[in-house]
Parts: sequence; structure tokens; C-alpha cells
Amino acid sequence: FALNCASRGCPAIRIYEPDKLEKQLTMATKAFLNSGGVECLPGSRVISLSPIFKWYRTDFGTRDTELLRFITEKLGDSETARHIEELVGANCYKISWQSYDWSLNH
Repeated sequence: FALNCASRGCPAIRIYEPDKLEKQLTMATKAFLNSGGVECLPGSRVISLSPIFKWYRTDFGTRDTELLRFITEKLGDSETARHIEELVGANCYKISWQSYDWSLNH
């Protein structure tokens, strides 16, 4: 989530420091997820994901459960993560893919 095309659908562009790289990359991932990269409203069975997860699917796992595990681990202790975990545990979810905003991210 660090190198991207600078469109609005991409994660924010940031400057990274070598001695803080891992922490900064983790923060960038969490910020992307929390800014709309994943949406799952309480009471809904639909998990709406950025198409980045579809385009680079093998980076996150080949099965839906692997992808969603990556997302919940990065979200940490949050309402969204808990809701997704409940849906996956009950095997009652549907993944939908968000539209991608290709306009320039100023």
C-alpha cells in the first residue's frame, strides 16, 4: 500500500523512513483499510472491498478466508474486524468489489 498510481482509489502517498519502514507500512495499510478500502456495515453480510484486493489477490491469499484474515489482522481490534470475523466464522458473507476512482489524488 506504499507504491501506487496516485489515483483517488489508491492509498495515500507518503514519505517513508528506512529505520521506521515496517511500522510506517503497517500504518499505511491500516489507514487505507479504514478510509474505505474495506466496508462492512453492522447487520450486513456484504463485505465491500477495494478492487486492489482483486487485482493483487495472490498477495493476500488464494481463498476468501485468507484474504479476509489478512484484512482483519491489519484492522486490529475494531468493530469492522469483529463483524467480518463473525461473518467468516458463520460462513455467511458475500464479497462485493467497489468501483475504482481513477481521478488524480491531489
